[in-house]
Amino acid sequence: MAKTGWDIAMRNIDAELDLPQFEASTLVRKVAANNFQLPTADRAKFERLPDEVIARIEQIVRDAYLAAGEDVSGESLREYREQQAVAGRREMIANGELVAPTDFKKRIGISEKRLAALLNDGGVFTVEVDEVSYIPALLAEPAHNRKRLQAICRIIATAPPISRLDFLTSRRGSLGDRSPLEMLESDDDFKSLRRLAAAWAAEWSRTAVKLFKGDCEIAPKDVEPLYTAAAEIDPRKPL
Repeated sequence: MAKTGWDIAMRNIDAELDLPQFEASTLVRKVAANNFQLPTADRAKFERLPDEVIARIEQIVRDAYLAAGEDVSGESLREYREQQAVAGRREMIANGELVAPTDFKKRIGISEKRLAALLNDGGVFTVEVDEVSYIPALLAEPAHNRKRLQAICRIIATAPPISRLDFLTSRRGSLGDRSPLEMLESDDDFKSLRRLAAAWAAEWSRTAVKLFKGDCEIAPKDVEPLYTAAAEIDPRKPL
C-alpha cells in the first residue's frame, strides 16, 4: 500500500525527534494545511519546541508530501526549490566553492581590467547569492588548463550561470563517465568536449517564431500558424 505524505512525515518525525504521537500528528496536519508552515496563530501552542525544531518539522512535512507525489501547490513547490537552491549556494560560499571576485583575481594573478574582460566575453562567470556576485573557485584551480577551460566557458555562456557550473562538474556518459573538467588536457578529448559544449549550449539559445494570417497582438490558441521557424541565436549578439 502506497504511503501518504502524512504517513511518511509521521515516520520521519518519529525517527528523528522525540515527540508525543498526538503532538506530531497535530503539527503535521497544521503544517501541511498551511503551505508547509506552522500558522503563526498556532505557534504558542507549541512554545516548548525551539524555532529550529519547528523549522525542521516543516521541512520534513514538505519533503514527505513531495516524496508521496501528493498535490503541492506550484507556488509552494517553487518557493521550496528556491529556498533549497539559495541554501545550497550559501553552503558553496562557506566551503570555498564560490569566491569573491577580489579573491579570484588574487588566485590567478590578474588585474581588475582583465577580470572585467573575462566576465564580458564569458571566459569567466559569476553566480549570484543574496544579490552578491561570486565566481566558481574551480575556474581558478591551477590543476585545470585555464585557457581551455575559459574557451569552454565562452561556448556555454548562453546558459544560466548555475547551469554552466553544473555542466562543468557533472560526469556524462557521452564523455566516458567523465566531467568536462577531466577533458581539458588531451587534444582529442578537448575537441570532443567542444562539440558537446556547443550542442549543450544550443539548448539555451534556441528560439522559435510562429506566423499567423491577419493582425493579432497575441498568438491565437485555436488557429494553426502559417509558418513556424526555429533557430539557434546567441542572445549576446544583436539581431
